[in-house]
Amino acid sequence: MRSKKKPSERQFQVGDRILVSLSSGRVEEATVKAVIQQNDETRLIVDYGYDETATVSLWQVRRD
Repeated sequence: MRSKKKPSERQFQVGDRILVSLSSGRVEEATVKAVIQQNDETRLIVDYGYDETATVSLWQVRRD
């Protein structure tokens, strides 16, 4: 069964440009390469910098 999403929760698509907080504490501008749904959690695979990728949770996405 699918859980209901909060109306204020933003939907991400491949190609979106976002700001993310990385585990190192850096804030980077990134491009969404994939959206992964698993166990009622959404994760994003993002590409940032020169040839760098990361998997981030939604709480790591900075609001504009």
